[in-house]
Amino acid sequence: MDTVYENSIKVTRVMDNFSTHKLCFFYQYFTPQIAKAYIDRMEIIHTPAHGSWLNMAEIEFSVFTRQELDRPFGDKKEVEIVGKNR
Repeated sequence: MDTVYENSIKVTRVMDNFSTHKLCFFYQYFTPQIAKAYIDRMEIIHTPAHGSWLNMAEIEFSVFTRQELDRPFGDKKEVEIVGKNR
């Protein structure tokens, strides 16, 4: 939060429902002020209890493949443009 995302107003995290993925653990490792500041900047999205984050990733890759990658590209630049627009 203080390096890569230091200039970000909100950071979205996708987490599964493991018992170790609880915001209360921030208070065990950081001072209360820092823990609260981190938590306030985060948007947490939990994966469904009956599914997994891997299923979500596979669906996204499938959609991306069908919509963007299922066609020929002329050069590397075209591939980079598709990736940036995604």
